[in-house]
Amino acid sequence: MLKNFSDVSNQYFVDRSEQFGEEKGINVTVEMIPYAEFLTKWTAAIESGETPDVTYMGYQEAGMFADQGVLLDLSDVYQQIDERQALYPSLASAVSYEGAQYAIPYWTEPIVLHYRKDLLEKAGYTEPPKTWEEFREIANACNDPASGVVGAGVGFGKNNSDAEWFARAVIWSYGGALFSEDGKSSIVNSKESEEGVQLISDIFLVDKSVAPSAVNWDDSSNNNAYLSGQAAMVINAGSIYNNLKTSDEELFEKTGVATLPSGPAGRYIPGVCNNLAVFKNTANPELAKEYLLYMTEPESYREWLEGGAPLTCPIYEDFKNDEIWQDPVNKAFIDTVDSFVFLGYQSDFNPAAGEVYTQRLVNDMFQQVLVEQTDIPTALQNLQDKIDAVIAK
Repeated sequence: MLKNFSDVSNQYFVDRSEQFGEEKGINVTVEMIPYAEFLTKWTAAIESGETPDVTYMGYQEAGMFADQGVLLDLSDVYQQIDERQALYPSLASAVSYEGAQYAIPYWTEPIVLHYRKDLLEKAGYTEPPKTWEEFREIANACNDPASGVVGAGVGFGKNNSDAEWFARAVIWSYGGALFSEDGKSSIVNSKESEEGVQLISDIFLVDKSVAPSAVNWDDSSNNNAYLSGQAAMVINAGSIYNNLKTSDEELFEKTGVATLPSGPAGRYIPGVCNNLAVFKNTANPELAKEYLLYMTEPESYREWLEGGAPLTCPIYEDFKNDEIWQDPVNKAFIDTVDSFVFLGYQSDFNPAAGEVYTQRLVNDMFQQVLVEQTDIPTALQNLQDKIDAVIAK
């Protein structure tokens, strides 16, 4: 299972899993793993034939592994869960491959803007940015290297998944896309994509509103920068907000949360759907399916959600009406789920889109622009060629 930034929800997951084992008279072992380690572990497990029965899997990886034929078709379980308690309709596309579901959504993870209300006010801003141009402007105004504060806590290290989501949100909002409508080719080398990449490049290279080390940041870096008071704004899921609740009351009170800014083409929220999947070679397929039904039982699942809110947002549409999600901050997170756009846009999600994401090809393109200072049209053409090669496989 994914080890997330909520000790309460992590422990609840372990306890619930062990309770399933006790009721079934079997031994259940849960291993909590940081996200960055999963791909290596899955690959090694598949090669050795020693895969776990059930695993956490992001939808981007689920599509890729479904395409490889190593995941169990869970369409019957998906249908049972949906009939028991209605799932968000948009989630089906995130876990479907060739008309079947190969993973079960377990929680959604909206990405929002976290910002320092005090630093924005000091710079003369009473509201968070509503557009990406305003984001750049406010980041520049809040940037204060002498005080150890950067305006934009964003980075583009090779394995930084947060950077991949951030880049897509910007590119999409400027009218660009990585994939054509039919998903059969890449269209990323466009004037619209160029404008989005240019904005990010300007934040890094012109304004220098980021940390000098930002091109090497990993997924923990923006969290750490914000939690240590070294960033005025970051783009992240609810892990930062959850951490602040218990670790830093003063910074918690200074923190605001808002939906992501929009661009000329509108606001695009990259959808993050976290799932449970079953490897096809499991010796216990029916028991694994029972486990999935057990872990998604609505009332116990509601308790697990509340322990991790707003990092862990529900898969069940009606849950957004629960009292906990009426809190203004939590509501800012959950209200984005209806607007999710998944990898593969302008097409539906597809395994190629998952592979492009897991290979971090967008990050590679930004490394060319930000480190090697390759001109943007050339870098975008390089990215387009790489995406087309993945599609053609």
